[in-house]
Amino acid sequence: ERLKRLATISHNQCVIQGLVVSDRMNRSVVVVARIKKLNRKLKTWYVVHRRYQAHDEFDLCKEGDEVAIKMCRKMSPRKSYVVVENYGNPNIPDDNRKERLKELVDGIQLTEREKDFGWKFDD
Repeated sequence: ERLKRLATISHNQCVIQGLVVSDRMNRSVVVVARIKKLNRKLKTWYVVHRRYQAHDEFDLCKEGDEVAIKMCRKMSPRKSYVVVENYGNPNIPDDNRKERLKELVDGIQLTEREKDFGWKFDD
């Protein structure tokens, strides 16, 4: 029940893509997101790095994985994001964690209202 609510993406929620830099915590990961910003006065682009702590329900994320996270209710003083998709490590060719996560989430029955919000995997 809890995972169904966390995994559902509504139309007004922001999804952030980033790289896992730490997975030492139990069911938590640290994700670094790179955001390009424009300096309006100098008309130059620069990169800002932001670190997010995200909840990883099945502990499938490892260091170096590319993941998508979304905002949810606060789970701890610093953790208010949840991992919604794991793209795996681009440097490892035979990485089956995306399929394992899909199997675990597909085992959970979503209601019709939650299906309307578009919780699906891109193959």
